[in-house]
Amino acid sequence: MVEPVRGFYRRRVERYTHEIEQRATGKPVTPPQVSVTSIELEALDAEHQLLIKLRDDGLISDDVLRELQRDIDLATIRLSGKST
Repeated sequence: MVEPVRGFYRRRVERYTHEIEQRATGKPVTPPQVSVTSIELEALDAEHQLLIKLRDDGLISDDVLRELQRDIDLATIRLSGKST
């Protein structure tokens, strides 16, 4: 449960570090291109990682994991077909 959150903040730190470096060198700073779809896809990825942890910790079975992964995969396919 901690890893998805840690990954989210690690990416934010990397983005802001890159922005600071651009400002320091006088390069124009390009605003991040964030869309609702990309946020939804990140949320699905975090959910997937959490489900694997729950299975690894013995809190859900392999069958439950596979069923929920299928739902996540279908949502990911649906979102990937959207324009961002």
